[in-house]
Amino acid sequence: MPRFRKPMTNWKARVEARTADLVRAKDDAEVASRAKSEFLANMSHEFARRLNGVIGMTDLALNTELTSEQKEYLETVKFSADSLLAVINDVLDFSKIEAGKVELEAIDFNLRDSLEVTLKTLALRAMRRASSCSARSRRRCRRP
Repeated sequence: MPRFRKPMTNWKARVEARTADLVRAKDDAEVASRAKSEFLANMSHEFARRLNGVIGMTDLALNTELTSEQKEYLETVKFSADSLLAVINDVLDFSKIEAGKVELEAIDFNLRDSLEVTLKTLALRAMRRASSCSARSRRRCRRP
């Protein structure tokens, strides 16, 4: 019987060593995850700061005398910048979720207006490719 105990002891040592390896790997992964979250939060913050400058200058330009075409272009720039800022804020929110510091809020918005501006952005790309872009909505989506 004693000769069966020796292989069992070896097995136990291997399990303990493997468990220690897994604990170290888990700890390393958690450190890497925290570093990634901090990096994303810092970079998103830096992007948002610069993008707010673009949005501010676009707002200033929109308050000057413009042709209707220039105004439409600047409104598209503003919408695109606002949309990009929303994505950046989503990344910041994701970092907050990972850190356990998330706060949810409900915001009303007009779906039709959002789609209309989005389609304008896509229509510009479609025109460059000699294509078109359009959409239709059902009555329940119409403005009140």
